[in-house]
Amino acid sequence: MKCEGFSMITDLVDYLNNNLLIAHYCGFDISAPLPSYWTFNRFLKQLDNDVLSSIMKSQVLYLSKQGIVDTSFIGLDSTLIAANTSQNNPKSFLSNKFKPDNQPKADTDCKLGVHTASNQTNEKKYEFY
Repeated sequence: MKCEGFSMITDLVDYLNNNLLIAHYCGFDISAPLPSYWTFNRFLKQLDNDVLSSIMKSQVLYLSKQGIVDTSFIGLDSTLIAANTSQNNPKSFLSNKFKPDNQPKADTDCKLGVHTASNQTNEKKYEFY
């Protein structure tokens, strides 16, 4: 689901049924019916995330030992978490809204991070996180 960007199990089931080679590479016996929506749903609910984390860690360590993965740098994936502050309210007309020394008072953990809400260089739409 993650590799193909599916957010719904039904999309995954349809994809695997229409791409049997991929289903085969995923370890399914394509000479038999593929698992149903309910089987995938039950599997995801019962799967402990620590198991997946352990598998991922062992794969990275193995690939590093084999020289396939370069571990001389770190890559991070992050998700924006919008601060609960008036600076994120588009109807707020504060004059110092985007100044780095203006720490949001409503969220003391919030550090000033700004995400532009548009790709246009002349548009001034920002979100704090």
